Formats: sequence, C-alpha cells, structure tokens
Amino acid sequence: MNIFDDRYTIPVLWDTFYPVLLYFFLPAALLCGHFELVNRGRINLGFIKIKKNYELNRQTGMVTLFQEYNNVRFSHPFIEFD
Repeated sequence: MNIFDDRYTIPVLWDTFYPVLLYFFLPAALLCGHFELVNRGRINLGFIKIKKNYELNRQTGMVTLFQEYNNVRFSHPFIEFD
C-alpha cells in the first residue's frame, strides 16, 4: 500500500487501522502487561496461594521439605540424599 498516494489520507488510514488496533493490539498489550505485572509480583491474585514445597539451601547445605501452611516437615543435609 502506497501511503504517499493522494487516495490515502489520514482519515482513510485511521479507518483502516483502527479495527486492527482496537481488536488485536489493545487486548494483546493488556494481556502482556497483566502477565508481566503478575510475574514481577506487583499484582497479588487472592485465589492463587503461594506455597513452598521444598528449599535447597547452598549456604547451610540443607534440604528442607515443607507441609501445608509453610511448616517445616523435615530438614536434612545434602549428603544424606546420596
């Protein structure tokens, strides 16, 4: 499409690209923005519970497994898991 042609004025181009912007790019941008905010921890969704299952700590050399409500089930050193 030759945009420098006299037939394609700004209102004609706007009428052409407005549905594409409205129905494709705007929802895609909103979804990407929402997922990025959730990923960075800016939005906390109440129905998703964060639960730790295990922890591998290199500084202490311990493997820790958790029960419900993040209570420690057991904690043992790495060497016991050979």
